Amino acid sequence: MSFNQYDIAEFVLDGKTVEKYCKENWCAFENGKCERNDRVVRHLIETMPGHSCNELTPKAIVLNELYGTQVKYIYAALVKICKIEGMRSRLDSGDIGLVNEIAVCCSQNNLSFASKYCCMHNNAAYPIYDSIVRAMLRALKKRDKFTKKGITKISDYGEYKCIYDEMIAFYGLQKFTYRQIDKCLWTKGKEITIAKS
Repeated sequence: MSFNQYDIAEFVLDGKTVEKYCKENWCAFENGKCERNDRVVRHLIETMPGHSCNELTPKAIVLNELYGTQVKYIYAALVKICKIEGMRSRLDSGDIGLVNEIAVCCSQNNLSFASKYCCMHNNAAYPIYDSIVRAMLRALKKRDKFTKKGITKISDYGEYKCIYDEMIAFYGLQKFTYRQIDKCLWTKGKEITIAKS
């Protein structure tokens, strides 16, 4: 997926835009489907905050299905996650290495799934790795040059988060959570995709 500078020519990434997209565009997108999906996942996490296999299974399956993370071997991923020591404390502390650890399973790099799983448990520590958000980051980088790092093919979550943090600093978005910024960038990216089709 790719956006060019013309796709985002009128898009100003600032606090007002993030607030508008979180409150209006995200909630209205596809008749509220995205917000409903978020509520379902948040409810599961609130009612099953642990990481035992019994609690993990429904959360991971619903997350994979609702957010289209395309994990082919979801049960292998579940087994792997169940074996990770100190999951709760690592999530709470924002351990970036946890995303890469969850992501690699059965010769597949499931960064999208792993980052969403971690984000939904601690949205203050983990930005979501998503093809639409990554395309928005690339287009913003080309237009505004907020980083010198490459964004085209990122397979390491720490590298992705570093670029994301540079973007936040460049646009002065430090008062927002990663999840709020994700919602803004993803929704704008979906709007562009729909307009181009």
